[in-house]
Amino acid sequence: MCLDNVGRVLATDGELARVAFDEVQRTVSLVLLQADGVSVEPGDWLLTHTGLAVQRLDPHAARRMVAEVRAMRDSEVTP
Repeated sequence: MCLDNVGRVLATDGELARVAFDEVQRTVSLVLLQADGVSVEPGDWLLTHTGLAVQRLDPHAARRMVAEVRAMRDSEVTP
């Protein structure tokens, strides 16, 4: 199964952004959003997939999505 990630932008540099996903920070490409005319600033929330930002999210929706993913992860039973 492949899941998208939701993270908050820490910094941008041209076509790249440094994004925080919980405790992990990753570099994400902004080229798809830029091609659609979507600007990204520090503090924005992004939906990402395989290192590409695919959507800028409303902050309320992003926080809800993060909470839902955490709840799913916390409810997983390990053998």
